[in-house]
Amino acid sequence: MRYCELLEGLTTGEFTFGFELEAIYLDKENKFKEDQITGLEFLEDIRLLDKIEQYGITGKLVEDSSIEANGSHSIPFEFVSNPLPFSPSNLTKMFKTLSSLKSINCFTNSHCGFHIHMKYPSMNSNDMRWLLACISQNDEYKNIVTSFKDYDFYSLEFADPGFLDELDIAINDKDNVEIDNLLDTSKYRVLRIHPQGTLEWRG
Repeated sequence: MRYCELLEGLTTGEFTFGFELEAIYLDKENKFKEDQITGLEFLEDIRLLDKIEQYGITGKLVEDSSIEANGSHSIPFEFVSNPLPFSPSNLTKMFKTLSSLKSINCFTNSHCGFHIHMKYPSMNSNDMRWLLACISQNDEYKNIVTSFKDYDFYSLEFADPGFLDELDIAINDKDNVEIDNLLDTSKYRVLRIHPQGTLEWRG
């Protein structure tokens, strides 16, 4: 067995992940006629999904009205991947998918987000609450989920990391009411307990 195959077998467990990518397609040839067809229908006609899926990550395209795209030939969309086993090969496929966007006329702006959902078969809301509590009390962990090298991977508007500091204070103060309030399913946080049962990282 080759090394890569052995590594794949050893590192692939029951954890799964999926991601949501908000992006914009640039219609360089000005073929999109807004008065004749919807943006999503146009993206289906040009088979954009097939181009996104070329590295093995499958999913679907959906409309996203939260993305501000300037110009009539900039078409916003969201790609929602199917759940995948958490493994080196699938992470590589995801990186290749993201790296290929520019070559298929897709780009992002400050209104676009990238969200990763993580799941374990037996994971429940209490498990996720415990994980968030542990992260909140460890500065190294907080840095891991909010930054990489010189880049900040959060948005104060759509993915606020501040609640982790608030949770840290509440735990130290033994303020159970505030702890319970902070460990809810509020959406616009860098880490979120998603109502569908996943732990969501929002970048």
